[in-house]
Amino acid sequence: MAGTAGHTDPESSGAVINLKDYRDAYHYFTAAGKMYDNLNKIYDSALNHKELYRIAADIVKREFTSIKISSSPGSVKKHFTGALTPDRFENDLTALLCGCQKIYLIHVPVGAGSERMLTIFMDSAIYRGLRTEGYYCPTKPAAKLEHLIIPEMGVAFVTSDPYHAIPRSALRSDAEVVAVDLKRVYHDDLIRREENILRSSKQKMDELLEKGIYHLRQAKKGSRSCS
Repeated sequence: MAGTAGHTDPESSGAVINLKDYRDAYHYFTAAGKMYDNLNKIYDSALNHKELYRIAADIVKREFTSIKISSSPGSVKKHFTGALTPDRFENDLTALLCGCQKIYLIHVPVGAGSERMLTIFMDSAIYRGLRTEGYYCPTKPAAKLEHLIIPEMGVAFVTSDPYHAIPRSALRSDAEVVAVDLKRVYHDDLIRREENILRSSKQKMDELLEKGIYHLRQAKKGSRSCS
């Protein structure tokens, strides 16, 4: 039937799935991703690579140099870091961090990301034969590494921004927490030059994400059982 808003799932006892709202949600999330790309492109062009690698090198020296390079490389197990749901962003790190004695909280502006630094730490662990767990953004699973855990060391590297606020309750009470502020690894003059675009892109991204979540909520409400 032309123009229908949903279809019956034959495996769900007559449940009607509201496809239109799911499609609308997908399009809004895709558009929000484009706004993120705008932010990321600006931050990438303003990045002080030398300062970023200096900070990363200091952490590698502190955490990894006492572990010998292994002839057998370690492994990477990939996970999604969370999900977009009809209610909110779900990003439960409590269970992930419960075994970590040391946690690096990497503070970044929205859109900047910390995947460059996390990749350095991941490679450092792999070269030493360690097993690593990488947690990726579900909207950009091929590229956006957000959190890294090395269970054998009891160390975690966690991205912290307004979308990934890490409550103290998510951390072990006896965990050592080290703050890493990456907001200072960008050239201020270049950031100021693009300040209006950054603010506009961030605002549009937030609006698009909210609309996407709204349509997910509507799709959930619209899914109903046939009488």
